[in-house]
Amino acid sequence: MKPSYSRFNQYLIPVSQQRKLLYNLNEQMPVTMRVPATWFDNLNTTSYHDQTMKDVACLLVVRDTLEETMIYNWKLVELSQPDVHYTGFGLDARHLRLDQTAQMYDSGIHRVRVNLVDDVVSEESEEGQSVDQVRERALECRKRLASVEALAVFGLNDPKLLQSQDGKNFPYCDLAGLQQGIDFDKSPRLFWSRTMKKVGFDSWLSRQMRWDYCAPTLRAIMY
Repeated sequence: MKPSYSRFNQYLIPVSQQRKLLYNLNEQMPVTMRVPATWFDNLNTTSYHDQTMKDVACLLVVRDTLEETMIYNWKLVELSQPDVHYTGFGLDARHLRLDQTAQMYDSGIHRVRVNLVDDVVSEESEEGQSVDQVRERALECRKRLASVEALAVFGLNDPKLLQSQDGKNFPYCDLAGLQQGIDFDKSPRLFWSRTMKKVGFDSWLSRQMRWDYCAPTLRAIMY
């Protein structure tokens, strides 16, 4: 029986509130990291969308490079959580690239819809699954795997959303749309440590089997 994630819908906020939060967080960043205030002009956040774990509408900031985009969206998570631990894995072009299952964007603020708990590409099994297997299923199903979008979702919704992860009732998060490492044989992951009371952000081998992670997918790009 597949689990129900509806209890976590309460931690999802409308895109109109996300815009205000994003603007405020942008102002809290170092000047060199901020995006221009003009990016927020004429940003349409009108929505009649019901936020659910399988269909989260979210704003996504994309910078000129993947490295800058990752740093910016990770900063959103960092600013919204009580404590974080980033292991320092490489984010430059020599160590990080998009997987073929991921979506490319032009720079700017986009509005996307993400399935945080896609149980089609992330199947339940006693042996668990690897990111490599998830990518294969995504290709078969013609689905886009989330990359930076996952950071945006957790950075622009209630902090309790990420803090609700326990690996069972709410799986930890694989950013399966990203290939990381000198040989690009790893994938970033984001998780809440209930023991340490902090967010962890590190990278692990994409062939490694785990049962307590899920790879979010991209449902749609609104603009």
